[in-house]
Amino acid sequence: MRILLTSLFIVVLAFSVYADQNPNIQIYLDADPPNRLDRVDPPASGTFDVYVCLDCLNSCGGTRGTAFLLQRTFQGFKLSQTALLGGLDFGDAETDPGWTIAAGADCVYPDENGIVCVGVIQYLYLGVSGTLDILPHGQVEPGTGREVLDCCYLSDFYCIGGNLGVGMDPNPPEEGCECDYWIYPPEDGQNPNVGIALHVDYDGHDCSYFLPDCSFINTAAPFDGLPKDFIVMVCFHENGFCGAQYTLEWPPGWGFVNWQSCADYDVDPFDGTIGDFTYQAWNDCQPPGFPTTIGVLTLLPTSPGRVRVWFGNGSAGVWDCANHEINACYYQGYNRVLPYPEIGGTGNGRAGYVEVGGGDGCNPCFCVGPPCWPEEPNPVETSTWGKIKSMYR
Repeated sequence: MRILLTSLFIVVLAFSVYADQNPNIQIYLDADPPNRLDRVDPPASGTFDVYVCLDCLNSCGGTRGTAFLLQRTFQGFKLSQTALLGGLDFGDAETDPGWTIAAGADCVYPDENGIVCVGVIQYLYLGVSGTLDILPHGQVEPGTGREVLDCCYLSDFYCIGGNLGVGMDPNPPEEGCECDYWIYPPEDGQNPNVGIALHVDYDGHDCSYFLPDCSFINTAAPFDGLPKDFIVMVCFHENGFCGAQYTLEWPPGWGFVNWQSCADYDVDPFDGTIGDFTYQAWNDCQPPGFPTTIGVLTLLPTSPGRVRVWFGNGSAGVWDCANHEINACYYQGYNRVLPYPEIGGTGNGRAGYVEVGGGDGCNPCFCVGPPCWPEEPNPVETSTWGKIKSMYR
């Protein structure tokens, strides 16, 4: 029964979308993330941890949950199992149909190594060697098989990319389970110059806001104690577009006033907090031409500072319509918009920012000039695996 995962995310039923967004997702066991340690040799009566991880999360960037079953042949006991996605989990990892793990309200995106570890299991070893293997969820009892729910609420399917050996070498992974190790979605769209810009104006605008040309985008405003509209615009969409994903960041302490999405629906709605990820989608292709307003963020600046388009949770970009099919725009023609050149080595500077009470911001639209290279990388500190693992030892 596939309902085990989808019942946790009933909103998926509201959208008619295709699966196979991430055709090469790997699930694997790792005794020392991210090093893919697939063999451990503990002493008798020793304990060790094993992590269940996902790799190759390409399009739509992350996961909302998955399910699997573990088969153990070494002699020992499972002492504990702990979900790492921050949401619901149920079932026993070693008892059919297995363990189902779901994220909470927010999608979970890969770390700097491009992986998401969904759970950790601690074992006591009794001295007789054997293996620990991953199986699809539900071998005897009905289960969800190989299902992974991604950040666009699409059902993808994993292959088994690595098992664990305890006191011996592990069983091999599934044949053909290979990964390109993308951290970001593939840049296969037809609009490489597309940008997501921010235009600043006085408070009071809505989704009908129009600019005749990208050169009219304003990226600087005085600090005068008044609320301002930061208008999110897509530019240089030569083939049109039908989806966009990104985050918005501004200085802590500024007052959030309002957010207006201009999409037909929001798969992951922006909740008004700094750095929250949003995924917007349109039923019909938005035609090429002038800069198109896709959202209006109203803030009350309480100090000089910067508002920027960012990738925050793992990716930012625009889906074009070059190969558009009904409900298929999620995975056809993705154009990355990465605002920093050193991230993955693939930044293109097509994510804009606005300065309030400072110098000029940056208009990333191709008609204007050079790309937008901020002076600093993403300020959000990510936890290292050492910190995470120490919580469970």
